[in-house]
This record gives sequence, structure tokens and C-alpha cells, in this order.
Amino acid sequence: MTLYLLKAIRLFFLPLLLVNGLFAQTIPVLINDLNHRAEIRPDRAPIQSRMDGPDTLIFSTAQPFFDDFSSENTRPDASLWYDPKMEDRGIPDRTRNAAINPPSRGSLQFDGRNSDGSPYEIRSLAFGKADLLLSHYIDLRGFTASSNIHLSFYLQAGGRGESPEATDSFRVAFLTPSDTFLVYSRAGGNEDFQYVSIPVNRVQWFVEEFQIAFENKGSLNGAIDVWHLDYVYMAPNRNGSTLGLNDQSAVGLISSPFAPFSAMPLKHFQLSGGNSRMFDAELSNVGNNNGNLSVNAELSETFLNTPLSPPFSQTENLNLGAGSNNTLNFSPFASQNLSAPSVLELEINSNSSDDRLENNAFREKFRVDSILAYDDGEADMGLGLNRPLGMGIEVNLDEADSVSAVWISFVPTLNFNPVNNAIDYMEGRSFRFRIWSFPHPDSILYEQVNDMKVTYGDEANTYVRFPLNRNVAVDGTFWLGVQQLNTLPIGVGYDLSYDNDNKCYYDSSGVWTNFNLGGSLMIRPEFFNTNEVVLSSRDNLKSSIRLYPNPVNTQKIYLNISPTSDIISYKACLMDLKGSLIQEYSSFELYSGEIQFDIPENVQAGLYIWQHIVKKASGEQLLYPEKLLIGNKN
Repeated sequence: MTLYLLKAIRLFFLPLLLVNGLFAQTIPVLINDLNHRAEIRPDRAPIQSRMDGPDTLIFSTAQPFFDDFSSENTRPDASLWYDPKMEDRGIPDRTRNAAINPPSRGSLQFDGRNSDGSPYEIRSLAFGKADLLLSHYIDLRGFTASSNIHLSFYLQAGGRGESPEATDSFRVAFLTPSDTFLVYSRAGGNEDFQYVSIPVNRVQWFVEEFQIAFENKGSLNGAIDVWHLDYVYMAPNRNGSTLGLNDQSAVGLISSPFAPFSAMPLKHFQLSGGNSRMFDAELSNVGNNNGNLSVNAELSETFLNTPLSPPFSQTENLNLGAGSNNTLNFSPFASQNLSAPSVLELEINSNSSDDRLENNAFREKFRVDSILAYDDGEADMGLGLNRPLGMGIEVNLDEADSVSAVWISFVPTLNFNPVNNAIDYMEGRSFRFRIWSFPHPDSILYEQVNDMKVTYGDEANTYVRFPLNRNVAVDGTFWLGVQQLNTLPIGVGYDLSYDNDNKCYYDSSGVWTNFNLGGSLMIRPEFFNTNEVVLSSRDNLKSSIRLYPNPVNTQKIYLNISPTSDIISYKACLMDLKGSLIQEYSSFELYSGEIQFDIPENVQAGLYIWQHIVKKASGEQLLYPEKLLIGNKN
């Protein structure tokens, strides 16, 4: 019986987990805080009422304070927001797709991570004030309560990330040289974006050095207790109950136009004909009136600035209701014949003549070089297993190639054992990289442990490259990923924006099983991309061993091993097409000759996999899967 305590099904972005005991059943673990944060609540440095360094911003009807975080920078706009560089407080990161149905492209994510993506606390469970977003000084001199200044913003608890609990909070404060005023606070939950408006109407606030502060309070152990802030707007002459702006914005893509891929190796892009699929773009209208949009999608190559032939530009119309998000469908691109590594950039432009032109368009880039990817590059959760087993992605190649490296994005992860109160921070922990030739955990084509250690970058969503000891020849369908070496969930990044669940698997006690979470593991193979790849090891096996008869309609099947081969031992597995083991045949010590095998009587007629597993005189172990057609037995 499993001793894992998982929170409600809606657990996303998650790096802290309860670990206890051994398990009879393998369970994918969504790493989270499990309400154990209250054990330590250290005091954090308070927001200072005044700091040296901020600029002073001019404020008026013509120059309101506005930021919808639609810039593609990963940090907030430094011309609006001041970084006090406090030792134990970081600023929130901008994310592209982590929020659900945002009012505009991008939002700021508040959680328990520092500005470099690492948890605020890795030695113990901790709870307290975490991220801080602080404006520059805003000059409010000359304004009064009758100026009707309102600060408004949109706030979402959770989104695609791990949701904050009732003990967590999000707070807004107004700062002056003499005091700090808490003007808004709300507890955690999980919901859509909420519109919040706060009047700026007290005489103490109409000073030259007025500041706005947003902060969250919750777990300090990673990307937990997540909040999303968007569309911050402060201006005079507002009624507060409505935004008072006419603004339609382009938000993002619902899926990749090259689905299931978000990046493709050049050679395989060429083999596919450079075809794309129909794709959807999301648009938002935060205004009070319907918006009639003429939305344009245009493709370009931005790495070498190669003109595309034929070019792609398509325009579709959309009537977007007031205060709503909606999607618009576009046709596939024409085939593109790329001859060199490229970056394809897709621009979606709403062409709206509204009050905020800066959020009318967004751009998504798609690499065509040596990398294959299914994810969008942003981790919405961390994923691990409760047993020392494997998980990975399925890859289908139209032509042989070789894997030279793998890129993995790990989410900084803590595991907590309540039995001994031990904290395990996963950075530096070893794992085993594997390539499997069939959807069965025993069909190991290649594995490597040396130099495979959980590594985090210097900011969130960093991919780390792990080179392989040799190029591994692959063709057709294969699987690759990581195997944990113990029961501590490892924290591989998982993207919930691009749904490629049918490509992501974990070892459920001997059977490859889909996660059924609706996302993509952040594991990216790098291909050698040679024009000709010789599968020498498997080709040699094919010429050295012969399984017959095939098809077979008797209880007996035979294997002949060439007397010129250097095979010293052999064993085999009979599996169904899902990779489930039917019969394992013991190892035979030999140099050449014929071996007879019995097919189990209960095996029905159909197509199966016969996995050859041989050991050569050099000590090398090789695997060669062969399709076996079993007919009705005579």
C-alpha cells in the first residue's frame, strides 16, 4: 500500500514531497508541499517603507502607470519596477503560458523561488514572505481624492501551477516615506483570473515618493503556492468598477503548428516535407465592448533570414466578446524546404486599433536544428516516481539517426521524510539515462550513469545538456528518459501547455503507462544528424542470428547463431505490442548452434515482439527486437 499523501487532483508545479517507505505500486508523484510548511515559519525581512535608488515616474491621465507584462523579457520592466536586491527576497519571473486564460500575453508568477529559480529555503521546511514586486516612486503630488485614481490588476491563484492553500496569501501595500499601508489581502485557492480595483484616495498617499508593492506569503521551498499577476493599471479619472480601456490582445498558441513537436531535427524536418498542422491562437478582450478583429498569422525564418518559399501569411476574422478569451483557427503552413539549421518564427497580430497597441502581437519560435522537443520550454510542475523506475518520451523516426546527447529541465525539488524529518534537496543526485527499443522497461538499448546528475541552471526553466559516451544508433520508434536510483521523486519538468500525453510514459511495475496529465515531459534528445547512419551493432546481430520459422504455427520456434559470430550468451523475451512481458527465456552459454524454444500454449494468434538479448566476447550487451507473427497452431 502506498504511503504517499497527494493533494487534490489539481496539483501543478510542485517541488516538495512527502516520502515514506517502500511501495508495491508505482505512482507518478506531483511534487508539492502537502501542508507540511507550517513546521517552520521564520521571520522574513519586511518591506521597507523607503529605499535608496528608485527613479521617480511622472504620473498623469496621459501617462498612467501600466504594465501587462507582454514584453518577452523574463524579468519585469526595469523602467517601472525597482529591484531592491534584498538578500532574502527575489522578484517574480515572467511566464508566457503558466497562467490560464490571462487578460494578455504573459504574466508574473509569484511562488517560493528566488530570482535564480532556486527555492528560498533548501535546508528545512519554511513558510513566509516570498516574492516582492516593488514599483519605482510615482509622483502623486497635486492629486486629491476627487482625482478618482484607481489601481487595478488581474490575479489568479494556481493557474497551471500548484495552488496556494487557505493559509497562504497575496497582498498589496502602498508605501510612502513615512508609512506602509496594507490595502489588499486574500487567501489561497484555485480559480480563474479575478479583477481587483483599489481606490487611491487617502491624503497620505499624494506624495512624490509613492510606491506600489505586491507580495506573496506561502511556502519558501520552491515553485509552490503559485499566484499569477497581470495587467496592472493605475490612472486618474476612473470609476474603479470597470477597467475603462478598449484593449484586445494576442495571448498565445494553444498548440504547436508542428504538433506534436515544438522543435525538430533538420534532417527529420526535411523527411517530413516541412509540413505543419492546423493551429489555434488565443486572443483576449478586457474591454467593455465587443471587438471585431482581423487577425494575421505570418511565418518567417529568423536565424539566417532565409526567405521562405512559398511564404505563409493568413488572415482570419474574429468577433471577440467583451471580457472574454477565445481561440481562432489557422490553416497549416505550406511545406518548407529548409537546407540549413533554422528558426521559424510565427507572429500572431490582432491588428487592433485599441488603447494598448503593445500587446497586439506575439511571436513564437520553433527550432529546426538538432533537437527534438514536445514541450513549450516552461515547466508547470515537477514530476517523479515513488520507486526506482523509469519515465521518458516516445520518439518516431522516418530514417535512422543517432542520439548524441539529451537535454533535461529539472525543477528544483525537495523531498521530506516525516519519519526522521530529513530534507533531501535533489540537486547533484545521480540518475540513469536510458534508451529503450520497445515500450517495455527491460528493452534497454543504451544506458549511462556516469556524469548523469540532477543539475539546475541559474534561472527557472533551464535545460542542461548531458552528452552521451557514444552516439547511439536509433531508428523507427524508441523511448528515452531517466530512471531514478531510489524512491525519491526526481523532479523532471512537465509542461501542461502542449498536450502530448500519448508520447510520455512511466514504468508502472513493468508496463509502460501514460501519465494522463495532459502535458509533455521536458526531455529533449539531440541528434547527430548525419546524412547516413549505420546501425552497425544491430545490423551485425541481424546477420548473426536467425529466428525461424517466422511466421510460426507450431509450439516450437528455433534460433540459429552463426558460427562466425562472437556471441557467447543469449537470452530472449516474448512480448506483446504494448511491451508487456509474456515469457522470458533463460540465458544460454554458447558460441554457436541452434536453440529450441517453446511458445506458451495460451498465446493467441497475432503479432508479437521477440527481443534478442546477446552478450559478445568483448563484454558488450546488445538488444535486437524482431517482429514475430504467430498463427493458429497446427
